[in-house]
Amino acid sequence: MNILFVEEDLKIINQINREFNQSNHSFILLNNHKKLKVLLKNSKYIDLIITSLDFTDLNCFEYLKMIRDINKDISIVVLSSNDFTFSVKSIVDLKIDCYIDKNNFLGKLKSILNLLDYKIQSERLNKTFKEFSFYSETDLNGNIIEVSDSLCELTGYRKEQLIGQKHSILKHPNDEYIKYQDLWKTIISGNSWCGELQINDKSGNSIWYRTIIFPKMDSCGKIVAYGAKRQDITDKIEFERLSMTDSLTGLHNRRYFDKIFKNEINRAKRIKEDLILMIIDIDKFKLYNDYYGHLNADEVLKKIANILQMNYNRANDFIFRLCKEEFAILTSSDNSEKALLYVEKMRKEIENTKINHIKTENKILTISIGIFVLRPEDNFTENEIYDFADIALYKAKKALGNKVIIYK
Repeated sequence: MNILFVEEDLKIINQINREFNQSNHSFILLNNHKKLKVLLKNSKYIDLIITSLDFTDLNCFEYLKMIRDINKDISIVVLSSNDFTFSVKSIVDLKIDCYIDKNNFLGKLKSILNLLDYKIQSERLNKTFKEFSFYSETDLNGNIIEVSDSLCELTGYRKEQLIGQKHSILKHPNDEYIKYQDLWKTIISGNSWCGELQINDKSGNSIWYRTIIFPKMDSCGKIVAYGAKRQDITDKIEFERLSMTDSLTGLHNRRYFDKIFKNEINRAKRIKEDLILMIIDIDKFKLYNDYYGHLNADEVLKKIANILQMNYNRANDFIFRLCKEEFAILTSSDNSEKALLYVEKMRKEIENTKINHIKTENKILTISIGIFVLRPEDNFTENEIYDFADIALYKAKKALGNKVIIYK
């Protein structure tokens, strides 16, 4: 299930992170109930809302009614540490699935999620299967010869603007070239290709869809054209993006790192490039946090994130906030020696920002970086690669920080 969890108690949010990190459920954790309305209106791909009712000055009935007015079908579970009860009429009107007391709520929540998951899956199975739409057809050279009204409405183009154009007019620049190589290889051989693609509409907005592309044949079995049917999954992708994003810095989070790490290892091997893993730690950040306070510490984390993004912004660069003051960068290169020069440049750039940190020897904030370079011929596991980079980071920290060390 895709679950939106609304709670301001960091202890409870951390419990949810720990208990459900490896589950099949995807969580978006929201610590401000005032942001719920906007998020709910902009995403249709949420199965369940679990919300606390312990926010200050919250009109519980109006708050829950607002949720129900936006989505009449979504499942709602409410959570409170107060002796709070709903009238029978309220429960019926608002269609609340369950009320949970925060005392020992985790055990209850797991059981309730199992029941709600069964309920939601059953409802989905009972619905008529929604066929792919947004149809288009190309000739053997990829020129569009037919397009549905629904695809025109989705993309903002008129039919006469698409007919006769190469289908690549819709291709998103960030979509992998190798994916299209596999697509064409599959359909030219007479087989259907199914997968997720990203396109740009006429205004440059990104649209994601799941598509099936299939060869059309004449009576002799000769391929004469290619047809494509699609299902718009932009909301689903956006929900996944939010669940894989660190809310403070906007970087990818640890969940996304765990998701793509193995894929990036395999991709680098396939294209015969070195994979570079960097683990970055802000030196003596706990002392900074204690001395300057949480708000200043958060601003520092955002500044560091921005510098990392400015230095690593290619399509195959991935930047993560793993936890607290620890970041990671995954990148690949056919010249890792040259690529590693940028790491030292980045370290110096952060040093030269001269952020005050009175608790360090140089009185400014610095970072330490541990690096491991995976060659195409290496056969280390994800855990080994991470451990090697972590060992290098430990050596950099032990050497008083503000250093880049490569594991050898």
